[in-house]
Amino acid sequence: MAGLPSWHQRVSQRHDPSRPRESEVPSLLIVDDNADIRGLVRSLLNEADGLEVTGEADNGQDALRLWADTQPDVVVLDQCMPGLSGMEVAEIILGQRPGQTIVIFTANAEAPELRTALTSGVRAVLTKERALSLVPTIRRLLQAGSGSRMARPGPTR
Repeated sequence: MAGLPSWHQRVSQRHDPSRPRESEVPSLLIVDDNADIRGLVRSLLNEADGLEVTGEADNGQDALRLWADTQPDVVVLDQCMPGLSGMEVAEIILGQRPGQTIVIFTANAEAPELRTALTSGVRAVLTKERALSLVPTIRRLLQAGSGSRMARPGPTR
């Protein structure tokens, strides 16, 4: 695995996509260009029973490669990243796997492209200020199956 980023090596050692995962615990891919946000999301998800973070990426291109390698159950995508945006990554993934559960996790719920996110196949949109809602939202989406859509862009009023 020479030449691959260290995070990819660690993830690849944990999960070989050609073999079924040993557990039925839902797997998650975290994509955010901010290392602190990735760490926060990883901590929230790792502390939750029954969820497993199987990969992290800091940009859209790496996210697509890692998604193809690990085939996670859920992808948590930042909307605003250098290069490919979260919505661009979501569109590519959903074009290849229409049933993929994708959660857009964004600082700006007012971005124009997010208005169409839920109709394009993204399952939920959450603002980063609602980080504590991430785990319950993912659990509801996994329980509901492929047809569920949830809009939770901002604080409840």
